Amino acid sequence: MSWPLFRQSQSGFVSQFGEIDGLEDLAAPRRLEAAPYLVTKNVSHIDNNTLGRSQDLTVGGDFKYRVASNLKLDATINPDFGQVEADPGVLNLTAFETFFREQRPFFVQGAGQFSVERQLHGGQRLRDG
Repeated sequence: MSWPLFRQSQSGFVSQFGEIDGLEDLAAPRRLEAAPYLVTKNVSHIDNNTLGRSQDLTVGGDFKYRVASNLKLDATINPDFGQVEADPGVLNLTAFETFFREQRPFFVQGAGQFSVERQLHGGQRLRDG
């Protein structure tokens, strides 16, 4: 589906584009986005035949800052790579490495911007990315 409907019988592509009116006084999006996190874990250890426990605390965060309308700065402090589920167990008896797709949000966010969809001659779609 497309808006407006592109007609094969009419020449030109850009000349068939639609127009959107009424986009005045739009609020500017936020310039800074922050997603802080706190991870705590209980660690058990044995010292001199005595069982001891200690508490570890980790602090970090993901930050996004819109420098200009077409430029955004992404940063992370002390990334939390444990925020996604573990990869499934695989028994690989081949000579080839097992490939697991990236699932960590910091690395996959916005990856769709680099995806390109092309239409082949038979009407099939090929998706790169």
